[in-house]
Amino acid sequence: MSRSATTVRKFTEDQSDQFKISTLLNSAEALYEKSLNPRLKNEQCAACRKEAKDIADILANIKETRPLALNLLARIAIDEGFYDQANSHLVYALKEAPEDPSLLYSQGHVFLARQEYEEAEKLFARAFRINPSLTRAASSLAYTKTRQGKFVEAFQDYRELIKSHPDDPHIRTKLFECTAKITANHYDEELADDILSLYLLEGIDYTALGNITASLLIHKYDIPSLLQHGLPLGIVDTVCQDKLLCEALSKIIFCQPDLEKFITQIRKQLLLESLVQSDLKQLHVNLAVALSLYASNMEYSLYIDSQEYNLLSALEDLINAVISATGWKPSDLAGATLLYGMYLPMDELSCATELAKFSVNRWPVWARKTINHALLEIIQEKQNCDKIPSIGQISDATSQKVQAQYEQNPYPRWLHLSYNTPTNYGRAMEQEFPDFRAPSFFNTGDINVLIAGCGTGQHAIKVAKYFRNVNVTAIDLSRRSLVYASKMAEKYHVKNIEFIQADILNLDQLKQQFHIIESSGVLHHMADPMAGLAALKERLVPGGLMKLALYSRAARQIILKSRELIQKNKLTGSAQHIRLFRQAILHNNSSTAFSGMLSSSDFYNMSGCRDLVFHEHETQFDLLQIDEMLTRFNLNFIGLLVQPLQRLEFIEFIGSDQQRGTLAEWAEFEQQHPQSFGGMYQFYCQKPRQAPTV
Repeated sequence: MSRSATTVRKFTEDQSDQFKISTLLNSAEALYEKSLNPRLKNEQCAACRKEAKDIADILANIKETRPLALNLLARIAIDEGFYDQANSHLVYALKEAPEDPSLLYSQGHVFLARQEYEEAEKLFARAFRINPSLTRAASSLAYTKTRQGKFVEAFQDYRELIKSHPDDPHIRTKLFECTAKITANHYDEELADDILSLYLLEGIDYTALGNITASLLIHKYDIPSLLQHGLPLGIVDTVCQDKLLCEALSKIIFCQPDLEKFITQIRKQLLLESLVQSDLKQLHVNLAVALSLYASNMEYSLYIDSQEYNLLSALEDLINAVISATGWKPSDLAGATLLYGMYLPMDELSCATELAKFSVNRWPVWARKTINHALLEIIQEKQNCDKIPSIGQISDATSQKVQAQYEQNPYPRWLHLSYNTPTNYGRAMEQEFPDFRAPSFFNTGDINVLIAGCGTGQHAIKVAKYFRNVNVTAIDLSRRSLVYASKMAEKYHVKNIEFIQADILNLDQLKQQFHIIESSGVLHHMADPMAGLAALKERLVPGGLMKLALYSRAARQIILKSRELIQKNKLTGSAQHIRLFRQAILHNNSSTAFSGMLSSSDFYNMSGCRDLVFHEHETQFDLLQIDEMLTRFNLNFIGLLVQPLQRLEFIEFIGSDQQRGTLAEWAEFEQQHPQSFGGMYQFYCQKPRQAPTV
């Protein structure tokens, strides 16, 4: 028994000493709160919870402290995945305090963890009615609504919560996740102001604001009508004063065809007006800055017509002429450089080296963000490639082609990292798959994680930042991608991660075993995916978990048709050909309808579009093939990662509450819903804890 528990027992011998007992209950609460500290190791969390549990176990036998102690025991049980035990504590406590909002809130989380959303919603709503100041209940109520697909209701709830709790990372994150699911059906100025205020928050992943922002702007300007009848004179002057549009252009990529066409036309009009006046008007500066940042973030994938190419050539000649003059300074050509950067990469200017000789502080204040982001950082990335360590030689012919693609177009060029509540990786698995029990090694010591094919590092950095006790090794074929990943890890202060250039086929040279291996969207780009899987399995400890993601043949039919069109027209993965292809799809100039592709966010940036339809090598799978593959490699299927509503549809389809299902059952489901896995099959499997006996 812990020292604190012994002290409690001593005090409980004289129950008249209520002050001391109350102090110990507070101590137990403090220990539990300490266990939630994201900086603690798993074993430290476990020690804090054990001590808190020892105290609460004894205090649960005292009438005055019983409900509070039982609530604490229930919260610990929920965190540890023992939902029946937690509910038992709470049922007993609620008999004595049926209107206690904290007890109702805790019981709501039991049902939420069990994915029994209707009961969870009732309990959170009841807790909030009893105590309207219980923000946690209001936030959990909104979250439960999102799990049921009630996104509009949840958005309104979060919209109110963020006003009074703008710095709460959980409320911020869930509001943004919810916002991604909704659009506006008319222009609402108050809503537009609220969305603008979200863009002004720091440390946020603004991507989720894209759909609702696009819908507001489309209704505000009646963009379909403008596209049909042409942009009116003076539209640039109007648009450049639109704070919401300019903020959005500088921070996200719109995935909406009509809005992209509108932006393309606004850009051309701004270029023409500026060249006619031989300067960038002060009124237009903010819009030019926003459009140049937007072009950089889209990786210059917007279509450029022949007139614009001629104007850009003349603009580059003008920039070169200024540079050739004696005594020039950045302010002499900042406007011209930004206008060029609205279309094409600044680092590809013939004079880019000369421009980069000036530090960012030598440029005009209004141009610094763009110059740093679109010129100086890109040049620095290319120079830092040699600093990335490597193992083995990339000698496989397919690997070399794939490497070349990602050296030219690192994917994805992400901008923001969303927040996650720090947790134990094993517990996160148990929450995703409630009937799965994670191996014990997740609770003590360091967890070694391999991200095989990390690209530009967004997911690898999230794993390193938000899971306790993990040490992450992230490998990729592309040094350029790894440089970007390393830069972003530094930006987000993530130090428990190592980036290495390597081919999966050379993992035997790594000389390290891993508890977790994640390889998402990688094996299907290898010449022999099975050879890749064999190499990954060799690096996995007994009982270790592997997360894989593979293309679905059923969901990739549109992509396969696109690749046929690309081959027929002899298009390559060059920037110019990708722009031509995108223009054809956007304007339906192709002979086949590819409208489904427009729903993919990858379509709206250069590296994404190349990865989507211009990839050097691709293999597709079906679920029965994956079942055979796992059997062949003696890997146990754990479950598919799907959205909550899709899982509910699956449960109804098979007529069973077995939420994980078998791969054969999911294969039947996919036959009826062929687009279910457009974002790839994502699934977990496990290496047996012991080798099979003969």
